[in-house]
Amino acid sequence: FVILDWDAATGLCQSTLRGHTGWISALSVLKKEESQVMNATGNFVNETSGRILSASWDATVKLWNTSTGDVLTTISSGSFFLHSFSYLFG
Repeated sequence: FVILDWDAATGLCQSTLRGHTGWISALSVLKKEESQVMNATGNFVNETSGRILSASWDATVKLWNTSTGDVLTTISSGSFFLHSFSYLFG
């Protein structure tokens, strides 16, 4: 089960997010944020990364970094299928 992150302006797939083991039932695209990260040569560069929040029938909610495709955090609901969620900006 994958999530494809598409760029609406170019029509190109920016990233493929893999990690859920059940149907993906809800998504929320969070704002992009800019931060400084250290690259492989030890220099700091500005990186703009988006976040996607997803819920799945595998009983997890995942927060993704769309620039790297990494899962930033996973929250488990135990054994209950997740059909939706609500995210409050704070």
